[in-house]
Amino acid sequence: MTRKPVSTLPESADASDRRAELAASRPVKRSFSIAGHKTSISLEAAFWDAFRELCRADGVSMASRIAELDEGRGDKAGLSGTVRVWVLQRFRERSEPTA
Repeated sequence: MTRKPVSTLPESADASDRRAELAASRPVKRSFSIAGHKTSISLEAAFWDAFRELCRADGVSMASRIAELDEGRGDKAGLSGTVRVWVLQRFRERSEPTA
């Protein structure tokens, strides 16, 4: 017996919509060199796009920002999670009304 893939899209959605849904949810792995050693970070495409946008706005390379976040994260937090939280915090800051 074979199982049908589970999708949150309605049955009427076409195959390209289903592929787009799956692609959006799969993490994309990118490699960086931090303090002389290589590491890989897996983030969903939306987080990579947001991270790139924020780095550009700050005038900082993605590799520099990754190194900065790595240095400040401590031993308990994973680097991918640290990047996600940083992106979320930055967008929350952007959306706060200025007094």
